[in-house]
Parts: sequence; structure tokens; C-alpha cells
Amino acid sequence: MRSFGLCEERGRGLDKSLIEIEAQHLPAPDFISSENSMRVVLFAPKSFAQMSKAEKLRACFFHCVLRWFTHDYMSNATLRERFSLPPEEYQAVSAIIAESIKFDRIAPADPDQGRRNARYVPYWAA
Repeated sequence: MRSFGLCEERGRGLDKSLIEIEAQHLPAPDFISSENSMRVVLFAPKSFAQMSKAEKLRACFFHCVLRWFTHDYMSNATLRERFSLPPEEYQAVSAIIAESIKFDRIAPADPDQGRRNARYVPYWAA
């Protein structure tokens, strides 16, 4: 694959893809591993209301990871921006954040933080 120029040595292609997927407000990709390979499924544009719960949770996790890689934190406001939602929709995003915490995909950046202006990191960075 490398000799044909179809893959990168350092793995930056995946990072670039996820950044662009977020910028276009597309659903997060699904990574499906099998015994000898991995398949990545990309999705067509969908509104927040059209996304399944699993798609929203996956998007929340990848958003949190990308924020962490840029030395920043995820918040309700950044996740609303990722989903192209207005500030009035903070409760819908709060529910996704709560579910992501429940499934141990993300964690509070500070265990003693309040709910207002809370910041989050990927589970493996907590």
C-alpha cells in the first residue's frame, strides 16, 4: 500500500479525515474491525435529529479526542457547534454528554468541576 502512495507512515491521514468530517458537520465514521482487516464506513450528511443515538455518541467521542489532540477540552458549547445546534439546544447535547460519560467514552476534565462550563476529555486521558 505504501509503495502505491495509498497510506501514510505516521497515520496523519485518519486525523485529517476526522478533522474534515467535523468541519463539514458529517456523522462520525464507524470503524469495524474483523480478524484480518478494518473497515471504515463514512456517512452522508444528516441533521442531529436524523442521527441515531450510536452516531451521536460516536461523534461526541471523536469530537472529544480531536479537541484533546489540539490541547483543548470538549464542552457543551463545542459539541453544539460540532452538531450545528443553537445555544437553546444545550439540553440535547447535555444528554449526549451524560450518555458518553455513562458508557465511559469521555470523562470530566476535573472531577470537582461544576456542571456550568464543564470540560471533558477522552476516557483514556482522565
